[in-house]
Amino acid sequence: MIARITGFAVTRWQATLIVFALLAALGIQAFLAIPRSVDPHFPIPVVVIVAIQPGADPADMEQTVAKPIEEVLQGLDGIDRVQSRATDGQAVVTAEFAWSTDPEKDYDEVVREVNAIRAQLPQGLQRLEFRKVRTTESAVVQFALVSDTASFRRMEKVARDLRDSFTRVPGVRGARIWGLPVPEMRVAVDLGRLAELRLPVSAVTDALRAGGADLPAGRSAWATRGSTSARAAPSGRSRNCATRRCARAMAAWCASATWPRSAGHRPSAPMSRGGTASAQSG
Repeated sequence: MIARITGFAVTRWQATLIVFALLAALGIQAFLAIPRSVDPHFPIPVVVIVAIQPGADPADMEQTVAKPIEEVLQGLDGIDRVQSRATDGQAVVTAEFAWSTDPEKDYDEVVREVNAIRAQLPQGLQRLEFRKVRTTESAVVQFALVSDTASFRRMEKVARDLRDSFTRVPGVRGARIWGLPVPEMRVAVDLGRLAELRLPVSAVTDALRAGGADLPAGRSAWATRGSTSARAAPSGRSRNCATRRCARAMAAWCASATWPRSAGHRPSAPMSRGGTASAQSG
């Protein structure tokens, strides 16, 4: 059998050359047409839900956030497995669907069903994200910024400039910054002094929370130290440093201000959502 095939290839060498030429042409066409990638894209039927609630412990995140989301995801068609992980202030729920389902349809169903129970989740839930699992989200290049003299603010500015430059490059999906320190502020409140002034601790926390909010345009005016009232209405929609200084001053005022003890003088600290904080005595 092999001898007959070899004899045919030798005696009919024209047909043999044509067959080899066709095979080479098919190979070249496949090499040029088939897409090539370091991380080839293929749809993955997995949806990740990330819930952020600052200050909540893992037990609360599991009971109030992760379990309600798990229960609603278990009722979806084509669901294969649901997993959750709770940490301090964060809960991550992963929904895995069958490979025979449509990943885009699965994502839309998860978003719709979880948003339907959004009112049942804690009011303090700061962020609720829905993420798709993609094979194309791989780091192409990474840069580490190191300096012995530059401040964190300067390093942050350089990192943000680099990120903006990367995002303008054609073909780049996105750029992220990792490792930036999160600024924190600690306020020591004299609980005895607050009780004497009949002010709740929430008055101080509300003032600090209002200090980091974006406010519309307005005026800033502070009374003198000896006055019985103090008002602040910072201007600008950016993260105005004046609003934070006002919040800190309000906290310090509540902790250390001296009020008259005569009859009829009752201190109070009403807070408004417009960014105005006042402390008045009658």
